[in-house]
Amino acid sequence: HDVARLVSPQQGVVVEAGTDRVLGPQNLKHEAVHFTANTSLVVDALITVKTVAMVVRHDRVFACMMLFGEAFESDFSIRVGDGDNGYRRAGTDVNDFHHGQSDKLWLNGSNTNKKWEGFPNTPVVVICVKRPGRADVMRPQLSSRFMNRGFRGQIGEVLVFDRELAREEVADLHEYLYSKWIKSDDDPPGPSGGLARSA
Repeated sequence: HDVARLVSPQQGVVVEAGTDRVLGPQNLKHEAVHFTANTSLVVDALITVKTVAMVVRHDRVFACMMLFGEAFESDFSIRVGDGDNGYRRAGTDVNDFHHGQSDKLWLNGSNTNKKWEGFPNTPVVVICVKRPGRADVMRPQLSSRFMNRGFRGQIGEVLVFDRELAREEVADLHEYLYSKWIKSDDDPPGPSGGLARSA
């Protein structure tokens, strides 16, 4: 299979948690799973993970706050590496999911920005490719209990792919998730978040 859609909170796995319930402008368009301190959901299976796409809304941010990673394996994860300064783009921390490939983390379509408009409280589509050098087969978790670094906020949808997506696929996936979860009827037509389709 190309994609695993993490689905049921009752089974310890999340993703589409919801009904079509329109919330305020700083919220997701559908009901989502809310994470508070020291909560996490662990997938009860080993799966192949290469590309991850998530729709999230942060209640707050702090350094190394973990959104998606390897369960029971310290802090290797997609995370807000620089806290109030946003997601880490470069650096030496091999525990960043995209370490060594700073252009393979997209935030609302941008693979260069560390933040997005309305950071940190407006919703964001996060798409990330796992770095080489870590096993592709893992037991994923959403948030974490490691060193009190768990995610605080809502997760609306998580898609896990067993391969690296091409840039055109990333652009299409971003537009799909942004339109489904974030885009309001008042937004202008066309690509959202400034995602460039070229390399």
